[in-house]
Amino acid sequence: RPPRRSRNRKEVRAMERARERSGSRGSRASRASIGNIEEAAEEESLMRKRKVDEEQGNAEVLRMVAGGEITDQIKYGNIIQLQHVNTGLFLACHKGAAPKDPDCRRVSLKHGSHAAQFRVNPRFRAQSEGSPVFYTNSIKLESAKIDGMFLHTSPKVYTTITNANDPDLATVIRKDQVCEVNCS
Repeated sequence: RPPRRSRNRKEVRAMERARERSGSRGSRASRASIGNIEEAAEEESLMRKRKVDEEQGNAEVLRMVAGGEITDQIKYGNIIQLQHVNTGLFLACHKGAAPKDPDCRRVSLKHGSHAAQFRVNPRFRAQSEGSPVFYTNSIKLESAKIDGMFLHTSPKVYTTITNANDPDLATVIRKDQVCEVNCS
């Protein structure tokens, strides 16, 4: 059996509440609920650690690219993340419906995650997977999380943006029109 780790106050309070609900101090049921609480706390701690590790990794790669240490060329089939310059957040595709075009999936800015990864695909069959992407090439960005979902702007135009300050509203200004960015 692994050694016991020390518990913080929040975990201790949660275990005490679980004991009170079960009505006994040493019953098998209360030990099981304490085990579930411990597992949930460990899982949450692991998720926080993964988030911090990914943010640190992203920052390190960005530093290396800016410093010229990484000069690798993007190739068709590579998985990339698109980072918003002003906020440092990443463009991510979600399973929920887009606000303006409910036939499409919602796209928003969020901290790095699997939902924020896109595969670079050629727009035309003249290029193949593994060949380098050049500045003038047309590409399609496919969600790495949800197969068959490609990033694009919606054909529906916002006439007015009622929630223009909403950070989750992924939009693009195109020819004096504001369009929603989404996946379909």
